[in-house]
Amino acid sequence: MTVVVLAIDGSHHSHTATAWVASTGALAAPRIVHLVHVSPVLGRTGFGTVDFEQENRQQARQAFEAARRVLDGRVDAIHEHWLRGGAVESIVGFAAEQGADLLVVGAKGVGPLKAALTGSVVSKVVAQSAVPTVVINSPDPDAA
Repeated sequence: MTVVVLAIDGSHHSHTATAWVASTGALAAPRIVHLVHVSPVLGRTGFGTVDFEQENRQQARQAFEAARRVLDGRVDAIHEHWLRGGAVESIVGFAAEQGADLLVVGAKGVGPLKAALTGSVVSKVVAQSAVPTVVINSPDPDAA
């Protein structure tokens, strides 16, 4: 059995990571996939927090639906988890709590120097995760 935590946000990069999970033969059956979408915690400012919460929930729902379309029939079980908090801490903590065999994240493929300078979420996840982590690089299709 292989337990995979797949961090998704609905981007092209997370779609590429989802496709990798669906197509790789390196994962032992049964394959259990935990889809994780993280939204920031919103303070109570009294200005539009309900709208932001609904928007975040809708973004998570859309990301889950897109991932399920790719994974259905290719893995044995899919579980959805909408987390709120810091992306790095939430993803790393969740993967550890689940006893995941593998954590999979998509990245822009900008290279190690730019990632180090910008402090990317993916770089921080890799640095902090105790779970083996696979980074699926995919250049932005809109970049020229």
